[in-house]
Amino acid sequence: MTSDDTVPLPDHPALRIYSGTLPRSLEALNAHPALADLALRFAPYDQREIDRHGGYERCIDATGRIPTRDGSLHDWLNALVWLHFPQTKHLLHEIAIDPAAAIDARNGRSPRQNAAALFDEVGAVALCSQPCVVRELRELRWRLLFQRPASEFRVVIIGHGTLESLVDPHIGLTSKTLTLHVDAHTMSLAESKLAAALDARVREQFAGRIATPADLLPLPILGVRGWYPDQSDAFYANERYFRTRRQRM
Repeated sequence: MTSDDTVPLPDHPALRIYSGTLPRSLEALNAHPALADLALRFAPYDQREIDRHGGYERCIDATGRIPTRDGSLHDWLNALVWLHFPQTKHLLHEIAIDPAAAIDARNGRSPRQNAAALFDEVGAVALCSQPCVVRELRELRWRLLFQRPASEFRVVIIGHGTLESLVDPHIGLTSKTLTLHVDAHTMSLAESKLAAALDARVREQFAGRIATPADLLPLPILGVRGWYPDQSDAFYANERYFRTRRQRM
């Protein structure tokens, strides 16, 4: 895509992995090479067609088209995640339409489908180079965790709902997180190269480790250094946001 095909994304550190730009049109989205191997295209949102196929995910499966609302930042950010994490997004889509899933009558999804839906909307990947970092995340030791240097702890947002919320962040914003142990080289990659390096591994790890929403760890992402304007001691002392006990699910 040329510069004429894109507009700048809102300036937030979490969005920089997505190249800092947003395609102007469906044509620009569909020109991206990441779609070539997926045989998918972005198309205008048509609620009647979605209903006819039995829902959003089944419409994608039946038509090969991803419904995208014109002017919707939410939908356009979803498209950006498809372009940068195509293998991961395709896995989430496959889980959503799995005909063998044991459906819960209360919401029409299996536990694994619930986890995939959560990750699709509010998911993040916590990159860790040291085992103690994962332990700090599991034990809710937030001050230690968020003081870690970028060589030991980085966060990549995959959930497009969370990306949209980060345009105007509010206290309480929390992601459901997959932990991923990576080497020093991966930890040092620039944002522009990080998605390509992670996509296959995120897909593999989600497929092998995530069976229910409880397998995804909550992470109060505004604690990541530089992700919120006021990161004073009082901010990190707010236990209504940085909870020290897990809530029962």
